[in-house]
Amino acid sequence: YAPEFEVEFEDSNAFIDEPEDGFKLTWTEGDLFSCFFNTGGNAKYKYIGETGDYAGGIEPVASPEGTLLDTYYAVYPYNENNELVNDKLSITLPAEQTYAEGTFGANSNTMVAATTAEELSYTFSNVCGYVRLKVYGEAAIKSIEFMGNNDEIIAGTADVNPATKSLDITGGET
Repeated sequence: YAPEFEVEFEDSNAFIDEPEDGFKLTWTEGDLFSCFFNTGGNAKYKYIGETGDYAGGIEPVASPEGTLLDTYYAVYPYNENNELVNDKLSITLPAEQTYAEGTFGANSNTMVAATTAEELSYTFSNVCGYVRLKVYGEAAIKSIEFMGNNDEIIAGTADVNPATKSLDITGGET
């Protein structure tokens, strides 16, 4: 049994100074998700809605067998190392992200969600903040590197509690 799900974004008070009407997240056809609805583990799902839509459906690409859980969990983007352990999602925050004009790069906006067998609808929430840079001029930029002042971990593995939206870094890179 591998159910299909509806997906959408949680309402947010995020502030972006452009455009004036606010910043809106949208899905891209083919986006991949990790879904955890049975004891078999990380099922790979694909977005089947239209690129640019706020909500749509996801369907299974690969789904392990197992006993159904009481609560179903999901992570965007899909990563084969994503796990569900004791109702917490173990995920990877990417250390490298690719530039995309007018938005953030594909697979760099890590989000989590939870639902039940009765609802089959995930409302995704961001798990951390993001930095937006505006770069002006004619020069080509190959890369930009961020690091903490005191070797703080800013990427790597983390445990996320989807119910409370809390994130605990468990290992990573500075």
